[in-house]
Amino acid sequence: MSRTVLSVGTFDLLHCGHISLFEHCRRVAGEDGNVVIGVNTSEFAGRFKTAPTQSTHERLTMVAACRCVDQVVINDSPSLRSLIAETGADFLLSGQDWAARDYYAQIGMTQTDLDDAGVTLLYVPRPAGTMSSTELKARI
Repeated sequence: MSRTVLSVGTFDLLHCGHISLFEHCRRVAGEDGNVVIGVNTSEFAGRFKTAPTQSTHERLTMVAACRCVDQVVINDSPSLRSLIAETGADFLLSGQDWAARDYYAQIGMTQTDLDDAGVTLLYVPRPAGTMSSTELKARI
């Protein structure tokens, strides 16, 4: 059975944590599955946090070059509803750090919305020793 896995983020200053997330997406999708990564536009990301260091195009290019990723799409919507429908996602993966926050508000959906769409939300743990883009920027 072919699975489609969707993960959405800003992915500024691509780092080991991002790669680990993409690898986890591949494991869930399986070798015959489809891994779709949604990259938030700079304008969209800037509404919630400091604007990304890299442009939307630069981040799209970096993510697309990752071997675990099959497709990259732009996200500029406060709701993932249409992106989930367009991609046919079976799974939505996010970093474990979002489990402690209101991830449903971030994606503009509820658990019921995901259930109705047939999407399973999974949180992926951050590997020990990896840092966030914010921490990487501070190091630089």
